[in-house]
Amino acid sequence: MSKFTISERLTIGVASFGNLKTTESCVNNILNSIEGNFELILVEDFSHERVEIINFYQSIKKKIPNTKVFNFDRNLSYSNSVNCILSHATGKKVLFVSNDVFINPYYIEEVLKISNLSKKIGVVRGVSNFVDNGLQTHNTIIEGSPNTITKEDIIITAKKIFETNSGKYLEDKYLTGDIFLVNREILDNVGYYDTNTFTGYFSDHDFSSRVISNGYLCVLAQGAFAFHQQEINFNYLEDPKKLQNKKLRRFQQLYENWARFKIKYSLPHDLSYPGVNDIPWEKTFNKKSKYIDKLDYSKYLQ
Repeated sequence: MSKFTISERLTIGVASFGNLKTTESCVNNILNSIEGNFELILVEDFSHERVEIINFYQSIKKKIPNTKVFNFDRNLSYSNSVNCILSHATGKKVLFVSNDVFINPYYIEEVLKISNLSKKIGVVRGVSNFVDNGLQTHNTIIEGSPNTITKEDIIITAKKIFETNSGKYLEDKYLTGDIFLVNREILDNVGYYDTNTFTGYFSDHDFSSRVISNGYLCVLAQGAFAFHQQEINFNYLEDPKKLQNKKLRRFQQLYENWARFKIKYSLPHDLSYPGVNDIPWEKTFNKKSKYIDKLDYSKYLQ
């Protein structure tokens, strides 16, 4: 399939915290998938590879002038990386892509199509070979050998899923935010990520709860497939100490933000984390949801 040509203004944002090789593949997959009226926002969250990654981002900016590069001067986490992209996007729609996800033209075409089916649809994500909610609706088997997956395997799988399920979607109770498309109306009426409360985990879930509370839908586009490199942002670390520290930090963030999520949504303080699918989501859909203003990250603009 040739590149998808877009006329309606789209912002595509990529956030990285290290892993130069995978980040390069992520961005190059984007550039090989789309042409037309789009901008890029690239964010580096103060990793140990930040010099190399910023140099790569700057090389992309030379090729694609309509590119913004942000270089954080300290680690601000997933929530601020996404919020930076949402806050500085100029597109009518914004597509966030984690650096370990590889998209394709079929994915872009389908999430855009689903996002335009109804004014009630606010946030769209697609299926993948790995979504950590474990749901069969979201997770699909990719064609080819798991150990030797090629670009051709990804495109074959994406095309097959697109041809089988294009135009179909399911409503989600929450957003798993490794990759998603948001309509501008959501940012105007619901707001941005709550970075004052969340430092990583649950910022995407909080965002989707506010979206649903305001009468919009978060949906799964069943015909949109993107390839997710499971665990690659851990496995690339050769230093066992760095790997151990990163995993420990992730667990600390998970439970710290779970406590913050419970407080914000008045869930029982002694409720142990039950896994994302068993959170009582209906209790988080509060019609009094507060608008979250965007933040200015201009001081990190390169």
